[in-house]
Amino acid sequence: MTVGLPEIVNGTSARPFAAKTIVILTDGENNNGVAPVTAAATIVAADAVTIHTVTFATDNEEAKDDMRGVAATGHGKHYHADTGAELVATFREIADNLPTILTE
Repeated sequence: MTVGLPEIVNGTSARPFAAKTIVILTDGENNNGVAPVTAAATIVAADAVTIHTVTFATDNEEAKDDMRGVAATGHGKHYHADTGAELVATFREIADNLPTILTE
């Protein structure tokens, strides 16, 4: 999460007035050493970013709970996908619910 944040906020392709959204696709296993909810809280405190989480390929309820916490902290939603079809449906739902502003 923290590695990708600078690119969406200040990267060469960043749009300054676009709503910032991070989608975390994970097996839920933390291999960074920083607690996921702590990382999410740091991100949300620094920038107006929404964080959605998608877990897959895990029966680890603790990992799913961590990702639920990340989504709640990031004012997003948590999803779990057991199949490729569920993953496609999840990304479609996320895309359909991204904030959109139409201008003339």
